[in-house]
Amino acid sequence: MKSKIINLFRSKLILTLFFLFIASLIISLAFIQYDLGPHGGTVKNAGVYNIELKNSYPIFYVFLLDRNHMPIKNYGITCDAKFIYQDTTSYNKALMPYSDDGFYSEYTSSGFNFCKINFNIRGRIVSAIFENDISIVKKK
Repeated sequence: MKSKIINLFRSKLILTLFFLFIASLIISLAFIQYDLGPHGGTVKNAGVYNIELKNSYPIFYVFLLDRNHMPIKNYGITCDAKFIYQDTTSYNKALMPYSDDGFYSEYTSSGFNFCKINFNIRGRIVSAIFENDISIVKKK
């Protein structure tokens, strides 16, 4: 009788631990997915805005998003990127409008460390810095 109670307790404990593991896995995946923007890119906070960068090497796309990650129309907005290399040199590039809510350009080189995206919204500059995940992939 005592061994049946112990076995029942073990079964319930194992089942409870299994459900806790599954629940924590689902919660952690939800947080990972939250960093993805509506276009499938990486999102960084930029004050009252968010900036999404989507890599499709050799082309990259950037989108200005509101607080709720909804795209903002690119009418009246300009965008540029500053590529910062390991030796502290940098290269500035103006981006071209893409569709009605984004900007794009080709990478000049995949060897940069960071990319600073700057949106000019009627004289107000909104920026975010992104790490180069292309060079990280190439190193592995």
